Order: sequence, then C-alpha cells, then structure tokens
Amino acid sequence: MDLPIESIEVDDETSDDQSASPSLRGGTSRVQHHRSSEEDEDGDVVEERNEDDDDYDYEHPLTNLDDYYESEEDFQDEYDVESEDLDWYRVERTRVAGIRDWARDVAKAHKLMTLCGFYSLFPSSWKCDLIDHPYLSGLFAPVKEKKTLIRAESNQFRATRALRNLFELQIRICAYRQDGLHDKIADLIDKELRRYNASVEKDAKLLGSHAYSSPILIIKFPTLQFAEVEEDQLQERVHAEAMRFCRQGVEKYLHQWEERGVEHFPRVMFAFVIIQHTVQIWALDTEIPAYELNNPYALRSIDMSKRNDWLNCTLSIAIPIHLSKEALLAHRWNFPALEGEESDVDL
Repeated sequence: MDLPIESIEVDDETSDDQSASPSLRGGTSRVQHHRSSEEDEDGDVVEERNEDDDDYDYEHPLTNLDDYYESEEDFQDEYDVESEDLDWYRVERTRVAGIRDWARDVAKAHKLMTLCGFYSLFPSSWKCDLIDHPYLSGLFAPVKEKKTLIRAESNQFRATRALRNLFELQIRICAYRQDGLHDKIADLIDKELRRYNASVEKDAKLLGSHAYSSPILIIKFPTLQFAEVEEDQLQERVHAEAMRFCRQGVEKYLHQWEERGVEHFPRVMFAFVIIQHTVQIWALDTEIPAYELNNPYALRSIDMSKRNDWLNCTLSIAIPIHLSKEALLAHRWNFPALEGEESDVDL
C-alpha cells in the first residue's frame, strides 16, 4: 500500500492584522527540544528528561553543511537572494529526506518555493498593471533589465491579467463557501489553474504554435467521491487514488512525446491535486518508471479558502507553472511546429 504523503510545509496561520510577507517564507519549522543538565554528587553530568517523553525521544537530523553546500553564485546572481537567506535555506533543506537525490529541476523548484518572498518575482514594468495590490511592492525587480521568473514572453497585458485572475480566485472561493456552494469549489480551482497555465503557455508561443505536451498535471477529486470512507482511511485512499492518476499522467505524457518522435522534453512534471479547497503541489520525475512511482516530491500544500493568504497561494501556483514554461522553452527547438499562425486577440 502506498504511504500517504505529508506536506513539507507548515500551515500558515497568518491572522487578519499581519502582513502577507511572512507567509511567503515557506519551508519547515522545528520545535527545539530543550534539556537541562546538572552534575550529580560524583561529578557526572546527568541530563534531565523533558516532561514530554515523546519530545525526548525525538532526534534532530544531523546537519553537515558541507554535504548540502552548493555553488550558489549563479542562483544568487539570477535571483538576487541575500547570502544569509541562502545560508538559512541550506540548513532548511537538510530537513527534507533524500533531497540530495532529487532531480535538479525538482530541487530548484523546492528552493524557489521555499525562498519565495526573498527575491524579485515580477519585472519592474508590471508595477502600473498591479498597482492596486500593495503587498507586491517587495516582489518587483529593482532594475528594468532584470530577468524574473514570472514575466511576459510576448504580451504583458495578457500576463498581468492572468495573474490578477489568480489573485482574485481566493475571494471567489470564500464567496462560494459563504453561500454554501462547497461542491463548486474544486471545479472552480481546476478551471482557473488550467486557464492560467494555458495563458502562460500561449504567451510563450507554445500553445497554438507547437505540438507538445504540458508538464502540468491537474487532478481534481469529486467532492462526494470518498463520502462513505471512514476518516482514518480517507488520507490513504486519497493518496493512493492521486498516485494512480499521477502514474497514468506520466505514462500519457511520455507516450505523447514518443508518438511525436520528440526525444528532448522536460523531465519533471508538476501535479496540482485538488481536494475541495486544498491543493497539494507535487513534482514528478518522469525518469522513474511509472509502476515504481509511489511517492511524489511534495513541494507545498495550500488552503485556497484563507482570504488573507491569497499572495502565498497565487505564487505557490505560479512558480511551478512558470518553471514548467521555462523547461518547455528550453526544448522548443525540437517541437513540431503547427501549420498556420493563430491570431492573438490580445494584441
């Protein structure tokens, strides 16, 4: 039986009166275990146990920074991340089991999502288009020429409009919940994620211009699918079903490339698993045989019903989609071109 995946992220409990920026830090947290010691009558040091025996049994992973230290010069130059923030991340990633064996693109996605809020994400030219979202001020590039992860490839109006739609998705979901339309929420999230991904790929001159398969996999669970399942079995059932969809998605993805005769394509897929108002964001390594794909790389779990968490949720969705776009662009040279040129209604 597949083991259920637990998100590596800690739930964000940002209150109404807090800035949105703390929710962008991501990563995990560890509750430090405190011990007191004193010398006994023989001069030996005796460690006193904490009152909580469970905490006492917990062992922190050994942290050897030499094992995790990477050359960060290119990353630091590209994203303008402060060296102390990179130092924090180097320690943070030691808490993720097996991360040294992750595919390079998966590790990059983890780094960008964990450090979200500590580097520029939007071009400076987008300030006017997004002027009514004050929390974004620290996310714009300081110089006009700076290349950012979230950017327009051909049409700035389309790119910022698509991003604004994601910003407003949180409000729409909250309205659905307030009106009791819980069974409509997953459909809405599914529709808007597909819409945003299509907009990004169209802006990159991929959709409508080339024959390719998107590395974005969206899995939606019907609200009543597990209505009769006991609560203690629900997590395992949902995980097992999600992994079945993931295996099918990877097989279809590889088969489509094979049918086109394309040998070079993005290795990593990003899966968005929608369960009512929550979204699990996973990475899938397509070089792992589908029949062996039992556990994905968990990147983030977001709750789309938190009105004040709209920025964190939007960026958690946008970052993998733009990483997917970059991977497609890197391989576009060997994608078959489609006949005819589709007109761009936004120009």
